[in-house]
Amino acid sequence: MRPSFSLLLPILVLISSCAMFSNDERDLNKNISLYKAKANELVLNIKGKKSFGQIRTMSNELLRLGGLVISGYKEKDKSCKLYLEKVLEAQAKMLTLKHEEIEGQYHEGTALPETDKDLCITAKELVVHPATVVILSRLEDNTSNRESMEEELKEVINHVEELK
Repeated sequence: MRPSFSLLLPILVLISSCAMFSNDERDLNKNISLYKAKANELVLNIKGKKSFGQIRTMSNELLRLGGLVISGYKEKDKSCKLYLEKVLEAQAKMLTLKHEEIEGQYHEGTALPETDKDLCITAKELVVHPATVVILSRLEDNTSNRESMEEELKEVINHVEELK
């Protein structure tokens, strides 16, 4: 007796769906690891006195990578989806703000929907912190601003692995 095609098709669809989920999960974890490595590299470049223009370019790249991580994470944790979609929508706006404004609106979250989920907030930080570094890179190149940039990045580096 030959297996029925009608039975085989759902099994193949189920197997391919599982494989797709697994790949998405691996991509998310790979992007998280890459994000952490790039953030650490950026900290070294800030300490190494790279120009603020170079720091801005690297921060924009980290911001883009943070968006990729958030896109993957909101599919993993559906309870964060609405919140993180608002974060992604606001990425371009964040870059137009002054330092005080991004602190209130996005670090503190006054411009975002309320959430009590720590991992949603952790995911948000993957774009807010690099955006803050971009904003700081437009200011005077001095020790205080460099230290602020380092603090922004170290804070997110310490928590990014929680999203795996």
